Amino acid sequence: MNVTLENYAKILEDSDEYNVIIKIGQEPNLKEFNAHSIILRAQSPYFHRALSTEWRKEENGKILFEKPNVSPKIFEFILKYLYSGDIISLNNFNYSEFTDIIIAADEFILHDLVSYIEQKLLMSYNNWSKKCFVQIYKCVLEQEFCKELQTFFEERINEKPSIILESEDFTLLDEEMIIRFLRLEDHCMNEIDVWNNVRTWAIAQNPTITFDGNPRTWTEENFLSLKETLSQCINFIKFPSVTSEEFYAHVKPFRQIFPPDFYEDLLWKYINNDEPKPHSSDTTKVKSYSDVAAQNIQNIQNIWNTPNIRQNSSIQIDSDIIGNNHAALISRWIRRTMNKSCLGFNLIMNSSIDGFSSQIFNRKCDEIRPTLVILTVEGTNEILGGFNPLRWGSRGECWKDTRDSFIFSFPDGQDHTNHRYSRVNPVCEKKAIYRSGSNGPNFGGGDLTLGRQTSLKRDCICVQTNYLVPIRDDFDYFRASSYEIFEVLI
Repeated sequence: MNVTLENYAKILEDSDEYNVIIKIGQEPNLKEFNAHSIILRAQSPYFHRALSTEWRKEENGKILFEKPNVSPKIFEFILKYLYSGDIISLNNFNYSEFTDIIIAADEFILHDLVSYIEQKLLMSYNNWSKKCFVQIYKCVLEQEFCKELQTFFEERINEKPSIILESEDFTLLDEEMIIRFLRLEDHCMNEIDVWNNVRTWAIAQNPTITFDGNPRTWTEENFLSLKETLSQCINFIKFPSVTSEEFYAHVKPFRQIFPPDFYEDLLWKYINNDEPKPHSSDTTKVKSYSDVAAQNIQNIQNIWNTPNIRQNSSIQIDSDIIGNNHAALISRWIRRTMNKSCLGFNLIMNSSIDGFSSQIFNRKCDEIRPTLVILTVEGTNEILGGFNPLRWGSRGECWKDTRDSFIFSFPDGQDHTNHRYSRVNPVCEKKAIYRSGSNGPNFGGGDLTLGRQTSLKRDCICVQTNYLVPIRDDFDYFRASSYEIFEVLI
């Protein structure tokens, strides 16, 4: 560390002239930090906005700032990094904590730090691959600035798919990840080991229910919860590859979780030495993990922007603007923000039928939640849209507070792989949605606004204000050529 950076570090340590008090974490893990707004705003675009005169809260001459979703240990490292560029302190963290640092650094818009940690993880792969493969894998898939690590994971999984279930933290897998693994034609594992691991995973998804090691002592609640959790996975396990001895020891004790006809077919297999009839027609196997990806979208980021297998086979959208591939992608975004699965879309308003009157929008949409808004830009191929988890309704003009709204665009229209996605800025959540009886849907007061002064067609605009990134390069007013509004079923 050079002398200048050392001096900045001393300013943090001896912060007598601080003007910011930062409360980090939640009880009982709550800690206060003192800092200087001029340094924070210069080093982080996030703090540049959060500590501006427009947004900051002051008391007794000090700026007060709270961040409950970051741990004090992680923030202390972030703060030292902002003052001095200190990265040596990363050695004080275990690899599983790197994901928390990546998430915090991304939120504070510290892309250089994210990139550095990405390189450190790439170089130390053998040190963490067995213990926290899944945790790091899931984290980087959500990051825009971890492309190299995303590609690295894809290559490792294609070479040896079993690495997913062999990691010590495989119980952190999502259901869709489990199913994608099970659909592989050759996953490099004995099928009985797959069954045992998937069963262990299912038990871990029910932390409020006690499972002991002997299923003979289980209650009906134990079997019912396991049956529900595995309902979408069982069809993809190749039980015919299991020997009779393995079946008796590891499958038969759990017969109560199987559909009766499915289990009967399995028994007949061992009696007749023949394969049982498939319980479901949707059991198509694929040759490699990349083939699973290719069935959806070509690059690894977009693979995981699609909903899970169960949703993908059932979700349809009755739209003249977007197709089912768009809907699958949007469903993934909704699940990511709401932590709930999107079950479908119910069309409630269509410009070709309802016209462009804001009064009709008020009457049809005010009491519906959550909703998806989609529109096309006149004279272009662009498709724009937004998701609102709240009711639109209001008797007057007001701002609505939410962290779960987002806006998006498809610049090339029907090409769903080319998209922009923007969450509400964490420091602007109180101004995520704007409502006025004379206007149409309004995200952020201008980030995406559909019409004004009674018409949803004219004076539409997209100017980055309260959302993280712009979804359109042209900030001028435009006209909407069509729109659709859906109730989102969750």
